[in-house]
Parts: sequence; structure tokens; C-alpha cells
Amino acid sequence: WWQDLSARAMGEGYGGCTVPLGAADRLAGFDASFLQPGDLAVTDSGAHVLIYLGHRQWIEANPSDGCVVINTADPDSARGYFNTPVTLVRWRVLAKGQR
Repeated sequence: WWQDLSARAMGEGYGGCTVPLGAADRLAGFDASFLQPGDLAVTDSGAHVLIYLGHRQWIEANPSDGCVVINTADPDSARGYFNTPVTLVRWRVLAKGQR
């Protein structure tokens, strides 16, 4: 009943758990108007996931901070994961009825 997915697996839609939304060169300044709370940004390296909260805010368990943080992806943000290419996906269960 439980399936533990890596960041890479979520970005690739492993097991049909996520559906692709697109990609972004960076989240800093990205027009997130089509995203919904709960959407995921998976780094192209497949090593990290950020979760969209709305209003350009993202939550992540960032190893550099050593804790869970919430930050806004402003255009001038210097946060590392806001300035790396990402794949954007939505949990399939949240995408139902939106096709």
C-alpha cells in the first residue's frame, strides 16, 4: 500500500503517481500562475523536490538550512534551488477532473 518515491521518480511520473506540467529554467521569477498548491518542482539532477504553496512560495527540506523552510521565489532570489532547472509535476490524484 505504500510506495516510497525518490525525487527523480516523482519527476519522471514513476508508477503513474504524477503527471507532467512542464519545465522551468529556474523558479526565481517564474510565472507560477498555472500552478496549484501541492504541485512539485523536481530539480533536473533528481536530487531535490520543492512543493508549491501558492503566491510564489515554496516549501522544502533544504540540506543547506538543515530544516524545513518556506521561501518566496522572487526574481532576484539567490537561493540555490530557485536557480536551477526543474521539472514541474502534479500528483495524479490532484489532477483528476482537470483534463
